[in-house]
Amino acid sequence: PDPDLSRSVDARQELDLRIGVALTRLLTWRCVGIARKRFSASTRMVSYGPCQTPALSFCVDRLNEIESFEPNKYWKVQIDAKLSDGKSYPLSWKIPTLDAVEDTRKQNQNQESYEKCATYNQQSANRVVEQANGSDIVVSALTKSSHTISPPVGLNTVALLEAGSKAMGMSPKNVMNVAEKLYSAGFISYPRTETTRYDPNGFDA
Repeated sequence: PDPDLSRSVDARQELDLRIGVALTRLLTWRCVGIARKRFSASTRMVSYGPCQTPALSFCVDRLNEIESFEPNKYWKVQIDAKLSDGKSYPLSWKIPTLDAVEDTRKQNQNQESYEKCATYNQQSANRVVEQANGSDIVVSALTKSSHTISPPVGLNTVALLEAGSKAMGMSPKNVMNVAEKLYSAGFISYPRTETTRYDPNGFDA
């Protein structure tokens, strides 16, 4: 084995242990009283882990985003033109990117992620209807509905490597190197995981 690599693993383990023990003692000393009041009277220790604590902060940030989420209304105009041959053909209209509605479910599927003929700009949608009314096109119906756009499913390690290879042509080693740097900088959660499922009664990360 590579002796430098072996020593780096030993150093990482010792640093994790020393940092974890030191900060766990500090957190327990300063915060165990607060934890007993706010969570459980039987709390004896408040632990810190170089991996678990940053991951927990991501979960808390995501929970705050979910709880503060406000749904956005958007308008979708679907137009079918009936031509002289008796057949109907769907028409689409170009929407500026700033007003376009993005479907996050399609981002990881190499599909067009914008909803067709959907806009956050009500005036633009009304203008399309007005232009249709002022032409030979007849507006046959206006309907109102509610849709929920789910967030994209999280990636486990294998799916992350596949996505990096297919979308960017990167080797597995390079994908993990980049993922670890992003994790260390606080942009993503811990990349070495084999699950994408979370407790529905707990948090949604």
